[in-house]
Amino acid sequence: MTALPEPAPRRAPYAPVAALHGFLATIKHGRTPGRVDVAYLKGRSLAKGNEWALLSALKFLGIIDAAGRPTAIFRRLQGTEDAAADTLRGLVETAYGPLFEQGIHGGSASELRAWFARRSSASQAANATRFFLELCRLSHIDAPAPNGRRGGEAWSSVSGDPPGRIGTPAEKSARRLLISKLPSYREWRGTPEQFLRLVEATRDLALTL
Repeated sequence: MTALPEPAPRRAPYAPVAALHGFLATIKHGRTPGRVDVAYLKGRSLAKGNEWALLSALKFLGIIDAAGRPTAIFRRLQGTEDAAADTLRGLVETAYGPLFEQGIHGGSASELRAWFARRSSASQAANATRFFLELCRLSHIDAPAPNGRRGGEAWSSVSGDPPGRIGTPAEKSARRLLISKLPSYREWRGTPEQFLRLVEATRDLALTL
């Protein structure tokens, strides 16, 4: 009997982390939708130009099913901060099972990028790493920051240097100062759309320093 080939591994999500923040903030302030699709995201100005990437990420994590319908997990993400973080942690550890089984999540950011390049997409490895590390931060999973430091050091998609650019100490210091002023979506009191615009503007400004 001919052995069936092993299924190809799913590609790791690489959506912008600002889109993830915007989505999580949005569902905190509204009822559970019947379906999360491109129209839903566009209607709330989420993931502009990256709607499909965010939908793929939500399906990868099990937040919505293949048809875009919210899963049973969805409501738990609408709960308290601690409950949402615990729920997200479970989703991350399940969705990225092979990475955790191999202990790759405890390595350096460069090791993570290499792993995603081999197992998912070489062209999107850096973005997949950034997205994974932000998920770890939100769900309180210990993982390296993009600059190689560990622990609870806060960071976001705008904290690292642009690809191919190291940056002087002064530039890095200016970026860290700018990013430290950015509130988390849990602290935000405005609308999700305003938060998303703030994150995107901060990211764009930080990458010019």
